Amino acid sequence: LVAVLIVVSAAAHAGQRAGRTRRGLTWADWSGSDQVPVHAKQVGSSDEEYYRNGIHFELYTVKNPDEPELLDIYSSELDFETVFDARRPTKVAVHGWLSDGLGLIQLRKAFLATSDVNYIAVNWTDIDTIVYPLARYHVSSIAQRVAFLLDFLRIMFGVPLSSVHVIGHSLGAHISGLAGSMVQWGRLGRITGLDPAGPLFLNDPTRRLDKNDAMFVDVIHTCANLLGYRDAIGHTDFYPNGGNCFQPGCALTDMTQGTCSHDRGYDFMEESIRGGIFTAFPCAGANSAPDFSQPDKNIVMGVSTPPSSRGSFCLYTNDASPFAMDQTKQLKVAANTSTTEPDEQFRARVYRTFMRRGTEYESLGRDMPDF
Repeated sequence: LVAVLIVVSAAAHAGQRAGRTRRGLTWADWSGSDQVPVHAKQVGSSDEEYYRNGIHFELYTVKNPDEPELLDIYSSELDFETVFDARRPTKVAVHGWLSDGLGLIQLRKAFLATSDVNYIAVNWTDIDTIVYPLARYHVSSIAQRVAFLLDFLRIMFGVPLSSVHVIGHSLGAHISGLAGSMVQWGRLGRITGLDPAGPLFLNDPTRRLDKNDAMFVDVIHTCANLLGYRDAIGHTDFYPNGGNCFQPGCALTDMTQGTCSHDRGYDFMEESIRGGIFTAFPCAGANSAPDFSQPDKNIVMGVSTPPSSRGSFCLYTNDASPFAMDQTKQLKVAANTSTTEPDEQFRARVYRTFMRRGTEYESLGRDMPDF
């Protein structure tokens, strides 16, 4: 069977619109809970062309590792030339909010350097926006197109969805989950969430990544309760270094920005693809330490996580590449480490930052995290 791996990095749904507008933004009510500003001009069921033109599917293989072939999944042509080969494992990557694409490049280079694969990058920068709540609103529509891509691979190339592995970072993790619930030609085999986004995502599993979205869902939390989602939402959830901001090797300023920690999941996944072994041990979840008393229950984190694994797992990592740390060193780190959860008022202050007007985001410039 062909293994199809879809990497998706970033978030939302549409609902009943409240009658309040401000500076060209409409406040949309998602079910009486959170409110998200929406550009009425850019969204709506009739805006199919907007999303078709704004989302691109870029195929890379060992034959074209740097210059992509653009896949037209909406074409009526049934006979077309392509370098896609269903006999190869397929990897698909989707960036997140305000992404510079570096995380997807990391994964692409790692996959193409270690195996002969199809690698599809989903590029939606043309509809990205500096206003985070609006980017979050687009997630449902982006997920619909990703689901269409998955069904396209099944229909056109015979790729079984049970062999598909979706990897999503931040907002992309939730895009992955929604896409998994939208596919029509089977059920996804696996979804991996790299620090799924926290702001503006509630507990309703139908609106975010959830373990019911694929046969196996694993999650790596690296900035829980700040930029990332704290709770265990997969079959298997990993909490490197307690899962909190900031991760080892990140600057002290990361406690307020989260950029480095939030993106660290890319580093861990890349290293695992290249052969790094991240040994993780059972734990209670976020802000907890590994339980080394059950060595027979440890598993590996990353691309080789066993689909049969269940529960929450913790581990310690180095502060630079190679990040993977063996058990002996992890035991030494544990003896000198205490996990500290961010202060509640501090988390609330960061959350409010993401609810400000879009013009205020511009002052943050390059310090904005990749959601």
